[in-house]
Order: sequence, then structure tokens, then C-alpha cells
Amino acid sequence: MVTNVREPFASTAFAGLSWSPLEEKAVDRVAASGKVDPLGLWLWKAKYQLESNAYKHAQTALAEIYAKRYTDASPVAAAIVAQALREFLAPSCRDCRGVGEMLVNDLRVVCETCGGSKIHKYNDFERARTMQISYAMTKRSGFKITWLLGVMGQHDRTANAVMCRELERHTK
Repeated sequence: MVTNVREPFASTAFAGLSWSPLEEKAVDRVAASGKVDPLGLWLWKAKYQLESNAYKHAQTALAEIYAKRYTDASPVAAAIVAQALREFLAPSCRDCRGVGEMLVNDLRVVCETCGGSKIHKYNDFERARTMQISYAMTKRSGFKITWLLGVMGQHDRTANAVMCRELERHTK
């Protein structure tokens, strides 16, 4: 039984919206997504349907959430929100492309970069270069990015739970 509806949700992008009482169709996923909180839905659309408009909405909502917790409403705050969103949308290791291990001459080799976790570990140097702020400022802001990633992860999990419930998928 399918417990993750992220990929089927993404297939609604260009699908017809016909309905059937016998099988799940794109219209069912669209209707279920209407019960997801706005940030969760924008994150899904940005990540799984690559909608630039949803990316902008998610970034705005995250900036508001960030501003409620932290008072540094400077360009650095915008850079932190953008970086956290970037990391959420592209978490895969760049060397193994999110596979974790590869077959080399019939031998399984674990990716040395991610250690088989499949996740890209952003370091402060990379973040500073991407955000175009100093290394020292980045080092002091790392926990804020981690916090925002947690917020996005929670909204993603909640969206998945709502979609599973609405589409009658049962998790174990």
C-alpha cells in the first residue's frame, strides 16, 4: 500500500481532472490538497511540481515565520530563508545524486561524500558563498537554517499525513 503521496500528487500537474468512483484520479489528489495547510501545499508544489509561483509563496510564508521568531529583519534574514528553502528543495547528495551507494564491478560502494545517507551536507563555507554573506555570519546563523528546515519538514510531514488520510492510505 502506498503511504507517500508526493509523487502521485506531482502527476496532477498536467493531468485531466476526470473523476471515477472506482479508482483514484488526479481530481481526488487536487481535492485532498485543498485540506493541506498553505505552507505545506506550497512546499509540495515547489518541490514536486517545480512551480515557481509556489516557491515565491513558500519563501514569503517562511520569511513571516522567521520574522516572528527572530528580530533580524535584514537582508541576512532573507538570505537565511532562501538558503533553508534551497536546502529543503535539493537535499540529495550531489556526488551520488541521492543514491547512497553505487555498483562498481559488481561491488557495492558507499558514497564517500554522504557516507550512504543520500543527503548533501551543506557546510558553512558553501552556505556563505551561496548566501553571499561572511563566513562568520553564516556560522552564527546555521542553527536558524536548521530550525527553518525543521519547520519545513514538519509542514511536509503534515501535508503527507493529510493527503494519506484523505486518499485513504494507511501508514503502519
